[in-house]
Formats: sequence, C-alpha cells, structure tokens
Amino acid sequence: MKVIWSKAMNQVFYIASGRGGTGKSVFAVNLAATLGMMGRNTLLVDMNPGMRTLDLMLDAENEAIYHVFDVMDGVCMLEQAVVRMEKPTSLYLLPGGLMEDRDRLDREKWQALIDDAKENFDCIVIDGAPGADDFVTTCAAAAEETLIVVTPEQTSLRNADMLEDRLIRKRVLQRRYVLNRIYPSLTEQGLESEPQEINMQFKCEMLGMILEDDIFRVSSDAGIPAVLKKESYVFGNFRNIAERLLHK
Repeated sequence: MKVIWSKAMNQVFYIASGRGGTGKSVFAVNLAATLGMMGRNTLLVDMNPGMRTLDLMLDAENEAIYHVFDVMDGVCMLEQAVVRMEKPTSLYLLPGGLMEDRDRLDREKWQALIDDAKENFDCIVIDGAPGADDFVTTCAAAAEETLIVVTPEQTSLRNADMLEDRLIRKRVLQRRYVLNRIYPSLTEQGLESEPQEINMQFKCEMLGMILEDDIFRVSSDAGIPAVLKKESYVFGNFRNIAERLLHK
C-alpha cells in the first residue's frame, strides 16, 4: 500500500521487558494501533530480530518485503520497507530483521533511521527484544521514553528490576512501567503480588495496568489488534494509556 508521508511532531517509545512471555509485543501492537486510531500517523518498528512476530500479528506477512536492517544497510529506503495497515490506516509497520542481524547493530545507523522516521511520523513505537543486554540498551537510547512491560510473577519482576538497573546505568532515564496480564482472582487469593507492592519495587512510575483477556490471543492469531473493538474494555484501557503518554 502507498505510504502517505507528513511532516510530524513526534514522540518515540521503546517497549521493553526483562524476559519473554510478558505480552510485550501484544502491548506494542495495541498501543501503536490505539495511537493510530487517535489520528496519529504511527510507525511500529520490530526490533526483536529473529522473532518477526509483528507482521503476523498484523496480517502483513505477505507485504513485508524489506526489513529494518535493510533500511539501516542502505538496501532500500524507509518508505520502501514500511507497510501501511488497512485498519487503522494511520498505522504503519517496519518489519523485523533476522537473528544474525542482532550482532551487527550500529548505533549511528539506528539513530539515523529513527531521526528519518521522526521527520514523517507523529509517533514511533519500537517493539524491542526481551532482556537487558547491549542490543536492548542501544535501541532504547534512541527513544524519548522506555516502557517496561512486566507481569505480577516474581521471576518477571526480578528480570524487570535487572532491566531497569541496566537502563539507569546506560543513562536511559525516561522510563515508566506497565503491569500486564493481571488475573484479579489470583491477586484476591494472595497468589500474585498486589499492584501496590509491585510499585514499591520500581524506581519509575506505573503507566497503567492491563487485565489478562482471551481477546488478545484471539486477535493476535487473527492478525487484528484487539483495540479495534472500540466498545471493549481493552480499547478504553489502551486509550487511557495512550493519552497519558501523549500528555506527559
């Protein structure tokens, strides 16, 4: 589909997690779709090399010809690699690269790509790789704010704490966290940590909380962002989160 470029006032968000299984990519897709539904031209960048899940989650695998590392290497222009979604039409995807690309990330080329994208998009949402290595911190350094997605499990909380400490050491100072995949019944039974307890473990503030819902799995398998169902709790929750980001 043809890309419609526009001069933009922009914000760049890097979506991180201390480990896999937190729902980070699902969060990134639905946040980007929400921003698009709010009228922002939004670019969703897949920076989790080797996984390449975002094109599947957005039913765009047949249109994903080039990827993010092709742009950085000069194989193609940004507008050639970007895929425009049908719904919402203000959402664009820059597909992810291969696993071997991870070891050759160049900080200057990455920053140049983001600077180029900032000229044309209102919002850029970067779905990063899980973990806390140099690849993650290099990618996060190009964003205005890093959002750490964490679940109430103790292993996830510990990994998120390690990630946050690493980000601080690398001078990634603008951070907030999202408590994701909450089961209220488990919290009520004392089987998962209370949000108040979790909040005390972080050095940054909470951006929002998201309940576990089957709609995320169903919509991801169908290649449709869950937030497209506007009357749902999911849309309202993500819109509140997006508004907090836009009016920081």
